[in-house]
Amino acid sequence: MEQIFLGFQDPIFLHLDVPCLCLYADLCKQPEAFLELPEQYGLHWNTAHHPELTGLDQDSAGPFLQGWLFFGLLAKISALFGVGFQPRDFVSSSPNGVTLVSGAGLRKYAWLWCAANSTLHADGTEQRMVRVRAYLDILHKVTNAWIGYDGVIVKRPLERIILSLVLLGEVLTFALPQLLRDNDIIFPGYYTWSLPVSLRRDLRQAGWCRGELPSLQERFAPPRLVYLSSVNRQRQDKDHSRCTDDACVANQLEEERYVVRHAPNCETKEADFVHAPVEAMCYILKASGIPMVRVVAGSSSGIPTIEITAFVLGHEQRMPAYVAISHVWSDGMGNPTHNALPACHLLRIQRHVDGLNTCDPAGSGPG
Repeated sequence: MEQIFLGFQDPIFLHLDVPCLCLYADLCKQPEAFLELPEQYGLHWNTAHHPELTGLDQDSAGPFLQGWLFFGLLAKISALFGVGFQPRDFVSSSPNGVTLVSGAGLRKYAWLWCAANSTLHADGTEQRMVRVRAYLDILHKVTNAWIGYDGVIVKRPLERIILSLVLLGEVLTFALPQLLRDNDIIFPGYYTWSLPVSLRRDLRQAGWCRGELPSLQERFAPPRLVYLSSVNRQRQDKDHSRCTDDACVANQLEEERYVVRHAPNCETKEADFVHAPVEAMCYILKASGIPMVRVVAGSSSGIPTIEITAFVLGHEQRMPAYVAISHVWSDGMGNPTHNALPACHLLRIQRHVDGLNTCDPAGSGPG
């Protein structure tokens, strides 16, 4: 992926480094003119959330959005708290000499705003927070509108600019109320952001299924999604060809296509199936017991056997050490026609269980 991810050690101030497209120094000379800044592009702030009416293409939209909603917003918030804003604090260079805009300076300014607020008249804190919330409302409204506008946002770097604005809005919404001790009146909750196309693509490239994306967006805020897009989740043994935007079915099994697998290190691949003693297990279950299963290697034939003991909750019996294994049908460890598995697989599972540190004081191994 082209963007540089930073700040994972600081989840509150997670940010992106994106190309610098605007003349940031000129834009921040009059921070009090935040609402008038779009006029430099022949626009009005109250109509900038209608991308189709701005007449901007992707070459001009990037500089406008970055200059107004990144540098302009930070300069305006700084002015509200009487803090001098230096745009260079958010500008750096990549190893190959490309000028980048980074959110790394957010931590510094958040603390400067907090310190300045403590020296200002307490009666003005609520008013300042109201104004900050109003500016963040503009950031949210305009950014979401551009995310949903498919007439311009088709390729980088504009996509990255949009994503950096989403992270900026989320970070400020999360950090400022805590630092300034807002009582949830001005900031009663978080914004709902649309999922930028670039972030959706990053998640897919990292190995997330398209059927998982709606759930991820519902469960996680944009900074967490950015982090998840950096995690390598590629699984070569998972088939997502049947998945849709509504559901991931890679782990849903089709009995007619299901293949019972041998253990990875099985040399013979012979069908030496070991059948479970179903009747004995049912007898224990009907008696309100729990079947404790252990695989024992065979002495002569090499085919293992299954030993079963019963444990009944509530009886004066010491709880035995055991390991419960879920999703037993995954990775070929099931059987659609018989209650049986290849001997190699059962022995492999028992070896893994024996390797766990779950022995009870008496020294008996886990089942």
